[in-house]
Formats: sequence, C-alpha cells, structure tokens
Amino acid sequence: MKNLGVVGASGFFGLTFVNSFLNGNLEAFNIKKLTLVSRNTSDKLHQIAAKNSGKIQLIDSDVCELNSVPKCDYWLHFAASSSSERYQKNAKFEFKNNTDNLQYFAALVERSNSVSSILFASSGAVYKSSLTALSEISPLVSRATSVNRTNAYAQSKLDSEEVVSNISNSIIRVIISECFSLCWPGNFT
Repeated sequence: MKNLGVVGASGFFGLTFVNSFLNGNLEAFNIKKLTLVSRNTSDKLHQIAAKNSGKIQLIDSDVCELNSVPKCDYWLHFAASSSSERYQKNAKFEFKNNTDNLQYFAALVERSNSVSSILFASSGAVYKSSLTALSEISPLVSRATSVNRTNAYAQSKLDSEEVVSNISNSIIRVIISECFSLCWPGNFT
C-alpha cells in the first residue's frame, strides 16, 4: 500500500490526481491513500476528502505553515502561483513565494527521512520563445542558451528546479517535469 502526497492539491494538476485516484486509475501503482496539502481548499475538495476519509487525508494549510510532512512514498509538488495578473502586480513577491515554498517543503522532506520520490512540476516557460521546436534529446548546452531569465515566473521555476535537484540523494529521488501546454475536458472544482 503506497501513500501519494500532493502539495498544491486544489490546482489543476492536484485535482487531476484526486480525480484519477477516485476513478481507480492509480491502483496500478498500488496507490491506496492520498495526502493532500492545499492552502486554498475548495468546498468540493473538503467534501471529497470527508466522503473518502479512510483514503484521503486533507491538510488545509500552506506548506510553509507545517512543522513536518506526513510519511508518503511519493510526493508531487504542484504548488506555485501561475497567475500573470499577480506577477504583474508584484513579481518579486510571487517569485519569493514560489521559491520559498519549495525550499521549505524540501527541508521538511529532508527531515522526514521517509520519502522515496518527489516529482516537481516546473514549466515550459523556463524556455525563451523560439521559432524552432525544442527536443527532449537536445544536448544540455542548447538548454543553457534557450533559458528564459527575463520573466519572474520562469526564473522562479528555474531556481526551484535547482532547489529540488539539490535534495536528490540515496533516500530521496527527484524528478523534474517541465510542463508545456495543457488542455482538459472539464472543470474539476
């Protein structure tokens, strides 16, 4: 029996995993329990957690307000502000919020000594706009020349990738997913 932890559970990615869990799509991975951390928990997510209290633990809190994280076999970190309006209003605050949140979470995970894997959701925004397609098999040198350092959101994701990479060790395995574009059939909230 595996426990999957999701930080940023009320966003698009988090709700997708909740929906997949409830539909039995995570059974192939032996995921039998979800631990959800969300600072902006919707009434719908509260209802789902209450209805499935034996399988879903909901922590209604900003991860930076926690003293520890529950034991989970896997953690998915989806917590980050991606609102362009919020970045236009106060880019420094949003940048600091994203990077501080991940640094604090990484410290909690390191102290727990119980986590096997973390998936950090980064963004395709870390790359500059280009007329040529990006390739997953391109050498790393080309990534260095195509990185977008002029956008606060992209820079916060780049810095966060470095933070999460630094905690990878023999106990904690880290995977970074740079997500480019999304479409979905409906609204989960």
